[in-house]
Amino acid sequence: MSCIFLLTGWGVGEQCLMPLVDELAKLNHHVIIKNLPYLAEPKQWFSVLEKQLPENAYWVGWSLGGQLLSQLTMLKPKQCLGLVTLASNVSFTVKEDWPYAMDAAVFNQFEQSYKDAPKQTIKRFLQLVSQGSSEPKTMVRTLQQAVSDDVMVYGDIGLTLLANLDTRLALKQLTKPQYHLFAEQDALVPIACATAIGDWLPEAKIEIFHQAGHAFVIQESAVVASKIDQFIRGCL
Repeated sequence: MSCIFLLTGWGVGEQCLMPLVDELAKLNHHVIIKNLPYLAEPKQWFSVLEKQLPENAYWVGWSLGGQLLSQLTMLKPKQCLGLVTLASNVSFTVKEDWPYAMDAAVFNQFEQSYKDAPKQTIKRFLQLVSQGSSEPKTMVRTLQQAVSDDVMVYGDIGLTLLANLDTRLALKQLTKPQYHLFAEQDALVPIACATAIGDWLPEAKIEIFHQAGHAFVIQESAVVASKIDQFIRGCL
């Protein structure tokens, strides 16, 4: 039985990823799932996660969770047996040498909207997450039920991490197998980054879910679990 450390994305808690946990359990994997640690300082997020990591596990993270785990491979490289990211860019916002991301002006507008009206902004965020789903309205309701209470307190710190994290160095230095899954119709992570990451990291496995959006990890939980299982079996 393999151990998997699963980390959620920004805004929503572990409830929405339980179907993936159940599917992985059917495939004989022990899953430890954690919410993002909404704390007052970005460094605290890493220190808390570092303490939660099991000794030897495959790390799987959705969106911001994938970025945080990618960065943590630099701090705990021996504890990571393999890395899987789901709808997670190496940089969520455009950098001078990484144009395959969300425009900084668009992100800044979202960040300001969150500060001015967090509840309404999170609702809009869930709509973006749901875009590309086969039943977007149903997906929005599913996500709304899983919104983390903590995001209303220090969600802005998570947005700061999204704006500033650049995991390229961490992924380039990672010697363990890595697998990055993307969605063709993702409204938050431009699909162009999949090809760019594949060209930049030829040793990494890249896969695209067609006719799916940012929430493919929920919509296609059985398929995602199967692909993670195949990846882990390939690592053994």
